[in-house]
Amino acid sequence: GDPTRVDFTALYDFDSWPSVNFFYVPRPKSQDKITAWCEFQDSLVIFTHETKHNVIGSSISTFERKEAVGTKGALSQEAIAVDRNLIYFVADDKMIYAYNGSTDKLVSGKLEPELQQADPRSFRLHIYRNQLRVYYKIAATGERKMLILDIEQDQWFMDTGREVLGSIEWTQNNNELVEFSSRGGWVFTGETGESDLGKAIDFKYWTAYKNYGSGAAKDRIKRFRPIVRPASSAYYLSVGRDINFNNTPDMRPWLVNSGGAVWGSFVWGDGTKWGGTKLIDNRAAMSGRGKHTQYRFEHSGVNQPVELYGYIALIK
Repeated sequence: GDPTRVDFTALYDFDSWPSVNFFYVPRPKSQDKITAWCEFQDSLVIFTHETKHNVIGSSISTFERKEAVGTKGALSQEAIAVDRNLIYFVADDKMIYAYNGSTDKLVSGKLEPELQQADPRSFRLHIYRNQLRVYYKIAATGERKMLILDIEQDQWFMDTGREVLGSIEWTQNNNELVEFSSRGGWVFTGETGESDLGKAIDFKYWTAYKNYGSGAAKDRIKRFRPIVRPASSAYYLSVGRDINFNNTPDMRPWLVNSGGAVWGSFVWGDGTKWGGTKLIDNRAAMSGRGKHTQYRFEHSGVNQPVELYGYIALIK
């Protein structure tokens, strides 16, 4: 009933709850309530909404609590992750920090515009193979995303289009990564060759805006041909044009298929291509008139790498 009170059992007797075995953080009935805790560097680190406290000792007579000065609090228990040296956590400003036992370090400074769109209740943090995985949801659209911090290289990556709620490490099964669906009661094995979970599947290439004419002239693209090397399977590449910096491109599907007869050594239809083309340069539809033109190429799909070599445009 009081989210500032911590109750604890007798030492090594987890069924015994003495009536005197409790303490408050930071004080009774405080509005700065406990949000999370974890074991770190031989102490219990208790997060509140605004700050954090270090508790050491083994009994009510030896417990000592010290408030960390000048540090941030955590959003929730799910919004913290611990390794040997640091506690990573999401604070109430939706930014990610690393706590070393005395001070906080901001680690997500470059990601502020992205993280400010997130639903604060959706954050789930997990450390796996020296990578910090941050799962979250965009509040306005409900889109699920994941950020990965390579701790060794101090570099961030983003993975989109992922209907995943969070993950754990299955330590008793070869330390596999297990991810949980946000759409149903489904569990996936991540980082494998048979799943797109954890793999880079997004491709986007936007050219610089081009001004083919001068004055008030508006250009029309009469013919447009992307030049792409086909993948092992056919897919649709989104090809479009944005005009005059409007950021409202007309994206249309463009088939990337090498064609050719399906041929197999012993079994017909086993997927082997015979006589297919090495480069695809079919015509793509392009509409609209404008003074400044930007071409966009986008695709999202696992095991379908996009090899874009260029394009041919006929402008009127």
